[in-house]
Order: sequence, then structure tokens, then C-alpha cells
Amino acid sequence: MGDFTQWLEMALDVRKNSLYGRLLIAASLSSVLVQPLNCLPFFVHFWGGTEAGKTVGLMLAASVWADPRPGRYIHTFNSTAVGKERSAAFVYNLPLIMDELQIASSRENFDQEIYKLSEGVGKTRGNKAGGVDETPTWCNCILTNGEMPITGVSSGGGAVNRIIEVECTTALFADPKHVADTCLQNFGFAGRYFVEWLERNDPSFTTAAQLYKIYSKELEQMDTTGKQSMAMALILAADFLAEQAIFHDGLALKPQDVKPFLKSKKDVSVNERAYEYIRETLAANKKKFDDDDDIMECWGMVDDTYFYVIKSRFEKICVEAGYSAKSLLSWMKQTGKIEVSKGYTKTKRINGEAVHCIWVIKDPDGQLQLEDVPDSEECPF
Repeated sequence: MGDFTQWLEMALDVRKNSLYGRLLIAASLSSVLVQPLNCLPFFVHFWGGTEAGKTVGLMLAASVWADPRPGRYIHTFNSTAVGKERSAAFVYNLPLIMDELQIASSRENFDQEIYKLSEGVGKTRGNKAGGVDETPTWCNCILTNGEMPITGVSSGGGAVNRIIEVECTTALFADPKHVADTCLQNFGFAGRYFVEWLERNDPSFTTAAQLYKIYSKELEQMDTTGKQSMAMALILAADFLAEQAIFHDGLALKPQDVKPFLKSKKDVSVNERAYEYIRETLAANKKKFDDDDDIMECWGMVDDTYFYVIKSRFEKICVEAGYSAKSLLSWMKQTGKIEVSKGYTKTKRINGEAVHCIWVIKDPDGQLQLEDVPDSEECPF
């Protein structure tokens, strides 16, 4: 609908002046490459303050394919898991676009929905006739936005790994109203032209596959994971092809442009994140390790080498943060973060009683330089 020339003029200006805008268009177009390149569905989540223009950004991504009005092509998070599943199956190879994460009905449990949507296969359900309904499937990119990250500190590594999270530290567009108005009046051209160009110039997706392979190798050298590099390589390949097919502006995204949005292997590892949380929690509650009869709750003992954490207290810290204590302790044992005598514990005398403790080594890698760390009164924070 509308005039492709007007949309293209706006899109070229966005590509020239906004990295976020280039990413949004490229991610939207990359959706049709997921299935032919044998990749898995993935999320791209834009988050930041209320004045960043994130909803307009989703309108831009939606206008590539269809009417970008909310309620037409764009959905919201205010739906059930079944509703999201059916929406994904309906668009199939086109991007599923969902606005406003903060209104999700079950924000704290969204990890499960991330896993389900990124698998590309819905739940098998029976019907009243005694048979089984057709299992819904999809193979696409899922574009979302919100005022907060889509993952939390206790999110599983699998969920974190499936998402490219883009923090919008500046406004997406210099003139968001112009972008929105142009998208609302002119839409549905770029996606069709992109697919038609692929059918004419790369019907077997040979070029797309070669680009994907090249970008994957470059991204894998950036200390990221396979799934992160898979998703971003698809976006980069789509952007390169779109520049050839539609834009002709010489502004194809490069791996270095998107490096800040890739999670490292450490960021993805749930045990790495849990370990950092444990260390910070122990340091913040150091007084609970003092040999003082006046403390309300004793967590154990501390010296220059170890935190001797009472086993039940350690497990409680993990549970409260949503981590698996057993999984974390197994990883800490394998990586030399704790000292053990049997299982994951070692006996320590606390307040005159011998109890099972987790001996957390303060500096397992020998990298802390205490002389470089300011005292509390010198710390500017």
C-alpha cells in the first residue's frame, strides 16, 4: 500500500543515520532466510527508556512486510502462551513482532516462552473427536521490545543464548514521527522485492549460504556462542543481500558494527552468572561471617583465603536467586572455585560446632590485585 519510493527514501535516511534502524530492517528481512539456511528461530530484543522510539522501530520492521499498525501485524505481549504460539505459526517464515514486554502476563516466567518460541514447534494437542490437532510450526525471527531486558540474572543459558539483546542508549530516530507516518502510509513493498530478488538471483540460496558461513566464522572469533553467531550471521547476510537488492547505498552491516550486541560465552553461562552473584552476595553480607554473638544470623566464617559458607545458607542464597545449587556447586568444583573433601563440602568449626560448609575460594584465579581496589571511603560510588 502507498508509494514504495517514499518508504525507500525514509529507509535510506534511517540506514544512513541509525545503526538501530539498520538492525531492525535487516532482522526483519533475515526471517525468510531462517528455514532455507537450516537455522533455528531466534529473538532480537530492543530495550531502553520510554523516549527511545522502540515502538516506531518495530513499526519500521513490520512495514517491510505488512500494515505496521498495532493490532494488525504487530502484536503485544498481552497474550497467552498459546496465543503467541499460534501467532508465530500464522506468520511462519515472516517475523513475529511483539511490542511492550512490560505488559507480559507472566514476565517472571518468560524464559519458558523463549525456549518454546525459539524451538519453532508448538504443543501437540488432542481434539474433541479423539484425534490430534496438527502441530503448529514456524521458522522465523522474533522481534520484540520493552523498557527492560527480556532476560534476567537467573535466566537459563539456553534462553540467554537465543536472544540478541540491543540496549537503546540513544534515540533510534532523529524524527520518529516522520518514520511512523511514512510506515503507516507506505508498507509491504521491501519484503516482496527482497523475496523476488532472491528468487531471480539466488533461487537455491547458494549465495546466502556462503555469506552466512563467512559471517559465522568471523563472529565465532569474537568470544561468542554458536547460537549468538548463528542469529547475527543471518542478520548480516540479509543486510548484505538487501543492500544489493533494494538499497544500493554501500552501508551493509559488518561484524564489527554488531559486536557490542553479542553476548560472550561467560555472559551466556548460567553458572558464571550465578558464581558472580554468589561472590557479590557474600561480599555484601560480610558482617554475617563475623565472630560476634550479636549478629542475628550467622552464615559461617571468613578469612583471607575463603568464605566458609554453611551449606544450608549457600543453598538458600541460590534458591532465592533462582539458581540450582547443585548445578552451581558441580561447576565450581570442576573449575576450582571451591575446596572440597567429600562431595561439595568440607567440615569447618562454626561457633564451636563442626558443620558442613562450602569453602568458596576468594581469589581462585589469583587475579585480584587488592592494592588497586580503593578502600570503601575512597570509592566514588
